[in-house]
Formats: sequence, structure tokens, C-alpha cells
Amino acid sequence: MKMKKYFIFLFLIWLSFTGICQFHTADSLKEILLAAKEDTLKVRILLQLSSFFLNSSTEQAKDYGMQALELAQRFDDAPGRALALKNIGIAFYYQGNTASALEYYNESLHVYDSIGDLESKARMLSNLGTVYYSTGTDDKALDSYFQSLYVAEKIGDDDGIATAYSNIANVYLNKRATTDKALDFFLKALNLSEKTGDKIITGGYQNLNSGEKVVF
Repeated sequence: MKMKKYFIFLFLIWLSFTGICQFHTADSLKEILLAAKEDTLKVRILLQLSSFFLNSSTEQAKDYGMQALELAQRFDDAPGRALALKNIGIAFYYQGNTASALEYYNESLHVYDSIGDLESKARMLSNLGTVYYSTGTDDKALDSYFQSLYVAEKIGDDDGIATAYSNIANVYLNKRATTDKALDFFLKALNLSEKTGDKIITGGYQNLNSGEKVVF
């Protein structure tokens, strides 16, 4: 009977850790962090905390991201290292520090590329394009977005393809000479988003027709 209770106890602990992504409060994550050992599981908890604070406290997001990065490097956890670099880059981007955002995004891209995670690679290329776009470096933005499109097409990621189409269209929309190209890519994004059910892109195209600024 004691052995049975012991296994039930272990099972409940296992459930608490495998369900980390379902926690929606920082306090819940911090409680789990306090009990976590120095291993890759702790990296995941730190990453969850980093992601949690991205929209509320970029400094805390960076701090937890840095902790995750240090631990991931210690345990040779490449996926954890890549995501930590990405989160830190996002925090810097939200703070308006585009130089640091590009630095961490590029490092994250390199790791994702090295481990063959093409879906994440496509997203990082898209993030890089967004930074370049925000600084008015349209040529580099287009290059990153087209690379993201290439990878998304390679793995058959329709959502990624539609996002790349809309991002490319936004860049082309900046110049009167390329508005026809912008419309072409917006239509491609619209057609694919209707297939995938992406309401954000569909709504963005409707705003374009009404003369409003399109933000994706």
C-alpha cells in the first residue's frame, strides 16, 4: 500500500511538471521553479517565465531569458538555448534596442539552423525581417522575409507562407512603384489565409481595401 501511494505521489509530481505550459500565472511558475533541480527542465520553466513577462515586464523577461540561456549552455541544451536567445531578442526589440535584438535573433537563428528546426528557423527569419522593416531597411527586410518564405514552402507550413506573403506585401507597400507587387502578395496571403483560417491576415486585407493602415 505504501509503495502504491509512493508511485501515485511521483505520478502527481510528473503531471505538475509536464503541464507547465498550462499555467497562466507567474506565481505558479515561480513555485515550480523553486522546486526544480538544475537541469533542462529548469530551463523550460525559466523560458516559460521569460515568455510570460514579454508583454508586461521586458526587464524580467530578459532576466529569466538570460538565466535560461546560461543553464541551457551548461547542459548543452540547443533548443533551450535557441528559444532563450529568441526571447531575449524579443525583449530588446520591445524596448526599442534593435541592434541587440538583431544580435540575439541572429544567434538564435544560427542555433535553430544547426539543429535542423526549420519551422523555428522560418519564424526567426521573419522576426529579423520585422526588425529591419521597423528601422526602414527595406532591402534587408525583404531578404529575410523571402528566406522565411523559402523555408516555410520547403516544409509545407501554410501559416508561415501566408505570414511571409503579408510581410513582403507590407514592405512593397512602402513605395508607390511597388504597390502592384504589394497587392499581388496580399492576394496570395488572403487566398492562403482563407484556407488556413487565419483571420488576422484576412482582416488585414480588408483594412487595406478600406484605406486603413495594415498591421500584421
